[in-house]
Amino acid sequence: MSEAVSWMPSIYASYLTAPSGEGFDEASSAELYKRVQEGISQFLGSETYTFGIALDLVLKELDAIYEECSTEDWDGHGASPITPEAYSEAVSLIISLPRSVTIPEIVPEPTGGIGFEWFAGRNQILVMTVQGKNKLNYAGIFGGNKVCGSEYFDGPMPGKAFQQITRFFSR
Repeated sequence: MSEAVSWMPSIYASYLTAPSGEGFDEASSAELYKRVQEGISQFLGSETYTFGIALDLVLKELDAIYEECSTEDWDGHGASPITPEAYSEAVSLIISLPRSVTIPEIVPEPTGGIGFEWFAGRNQILVMTVQGKNKLNYAGIFGGNKVCGSEYFDGPMPGKAFQQITRFFSR
């Protein structure tokens, strides 16, 4: 099973559980479960998801940042550690990005959050940050216009944040 599938239960529907034999005989249920797991593993392990590279590579980058920055004062200037909750929200944000989005720069925040930055020039910038508090903060510059906001975040991309990503990539 690929690494990417190890966190699968938190992002997939609850009906994708181990076989119970309910409604099928035990062998049929187990075979169906195995095929679904293999399909998900193949999709997550080989599909060029959101950023044009395998999803698991992006998550490995996030893992490395989390490992490096999950202790107090990780930057030598008093930074707060990245919390498991911020890490979990960052994974959810990555998964909820549209497929057409290029990879953002993933940046540890000294406040304990994780930032995602897209830069296409001085007047085309978008930043999104999660802190592990079910809140997605965003700020952007689009030509001469500036936007910022916060939205409740519990997995799927919130509507206004999604609009900002669409706006950034529709230039």
